Amino acid sequence: MLNTLSENDWSKIDRFASRIDQEHNLHEKAFFFQHEGKRLFGILHRPLNISDGQRKIGIVMCQPYLVEPLITQRLEIDIARSLAQNGFSVFRFHYRGCGDSEGDFKDTTLSSQISDTAMAIKVFTEQEDLDSIGLLGIRLGGTVALMAAEVEKRIEFVVLCEPIIEPKSCFLDLFRTAKFSAVVRQEKIISTEQMIQHLMTHGMVTVLGYPLYKEIFVETASFNLMQSAKYFSGKTLLIQVSGLSIKVTKAFRDLGNQIQKNGGSCDITLIHERRLAWNFILHPPFRSEKIVQTILQWCKKLIVCPANKVII
Repeated sequence: MLNTLSENDWSKIDRFASRIDQEHNLHEKAFFFQHEGKRLFGILHRPLNISDGQRKIGIVMCQPYLVEPLITQRLEIDIARSLAQNGFSVFRFHYRGCGDSEGDFKDTTLSSQISDTAMAIKVFTEQEDLDSIGLLGIRLGGTVALMAAEVEKRIEFVVLCEPIIEPKSCFLDLFRTAKFSAVVRQEKIISTEQMIQHLMTHGMVTVLGYPLYKEIFVETASFNLMQSAKYFSGKTLLIQVSGLSIKVTKAFRDLGNQIQKNGGSCDITLIHERRLAWNFILHPPFRSEKIVQTILQWCKKLIVCPANKVII
């Protein structure tokens, strides 16, 4: 039972199940919680035991968007379990309309994901007695994590793995990838302009077998993560994953500088992976021990950096 919840909180939690892994010092609990009339699915990964005097640190993970959760799910699980086995409590969850949560995918917008994250933080902190809490996100999940940290003042640190700076650019890249896929498959080629017109006229367009809705496309049309990160002043790990580049991109450097300008600190790390996780044509399940260990070692230190550091 979730004994840390009061009787008044039971309406938020239902249908939970748990497993204990003594060998790996791991306790995992899956359940649904209520938010704005929808049941959202969450999984809590927690250590069975922690060292005496160790700070109790919790991390809420924000998942990617569209097809990418299918690609990164194993990586997210690897990260969560690695952290939990080393003394961190980690909470993964699905946004409304995504995964095992209730709702329509059409209703999944950037704003709704930030709202769902805020509720996940609330539920998580009601269950865990924490000294510190942070957010971790991959791709658009990283974007959501930083935006949630803007409004959730209790967030002390964020881990951003390949956050999307401009979602519109990402969607346009997706349209171009769909065209390339059509060429490879010898299918009818639809131009980017035609796909956008269809999206705006009909409210939805299917890209590589996945629906992209007008709501999130319009909402993020002028969104820029660096320009929106105005207040968060905590610790940040910013991870760039690249198969070819040997330099951190200007966009990530600018984001790190903006966080530092806010009064925070930012470690920027470049990780080389020959096969990128977000290949929309093949999109195989992706795992990376480099990413797992980079996140784990940084979280174990959680040191305050006086200035940006680039770790190659």
